[in-house]
Amino acid sequence: MNRILTRKLKEGVVVTEKKGNTKIQRGTFTLSGGTVAVSFSDEFATTTDLIVICQSNTANIQYPSSVSVSGFTANGTGSDTGSYIAIGETKL
Repeated sequence: MNRILTRKLKEGVVVTEKKGNTKIQRGTFTLSGGTVAVSFSDEFATTTDLIVICQSNTANIQYPSSVSVSGFTANGTGSDTGSYIAIGETKL
């Protein structure tokens, strides 16, 4: 039986999990002047496949750019807030 657990994250809280070769990091962010840099934990350093998804807490669109194993930049409008999830996998 598969269960999905969710919980509300406080602003700036980052959760990183490692399941075998898969790394998952999720957290929240606040844009400053329409942009923010988000850093990944060291667990992502060996990632070969990586996807980042951003979710806006407002009606404005936010999107990730400059994605790398060290982090990404989120772009949007003003000081909007949002959430993200990053999923990385290391191929053996």
